[in-house]
Amino acid sequence: MAQVALYVRTSTTQQESSIEAQKERLNSWCKRHKVEGRFFTDRLSGKTDKRKSLKQMFTYAKQGKVNQVVVCKADRLSRNTLVGLRLKKQLEKIGCKLTVLDIPVDLVSAYGHMMFTQLLAFSEFELAARRERVDAVLWLKTPPKELIKLRGLGWSQTKLAKHFGIAPNTIRKRLRALNLS
Repeated sequence: MAQVALYVRTSTTQQESSIEAQKERLNSWCKRHKVEGRFFTDRLSGKTDKRKSLKQMFTYAKQGKVNQVVVCKADRLSRNTLVGLRLKKQLEKIGCKLTVLDIPVDLVSAYGHMMFTQLLAFSEFELAARRERVDAVLWLKTPPKELIKLRGLGWSQTKLAKHFGIAPNTIRKRLRALNLS
């Protein structure tokens, strides 16, 4: 039996049910295709490729221990279009086929490549839209008058972020919008 790398990812450690659902689906795929799989699991954001198990999987593939990587959805591999396309190209370069269960065609074909690219783009958009909604809510937690007063007293962006209980990047954006950066 050929061995394939089965890549599973969630953004946080609180999503164990998603990990299990992905593993169950990938195990079913392995049984149907009569292949043996090895799982590589990350619990980090898909916006970056700086993930321990992803790197281990690529090392395993480069060593010729697998000739195929299988993921349930494109966004499990990446939520960044350019990163996802680069990862796909790196796999192809080392002779490793990428299979995305939600894309029913060969990703090497023009149609498959287009579908993969669009799904990555939608995933990236979804992540950015969610971030904007969260920022909008956090924006409301920083009353302009209080922010202006504290900034005038010399408070740093880090101190302001801790005071309001929001990310420093949101404070930076708010200060820039108020011409206080």
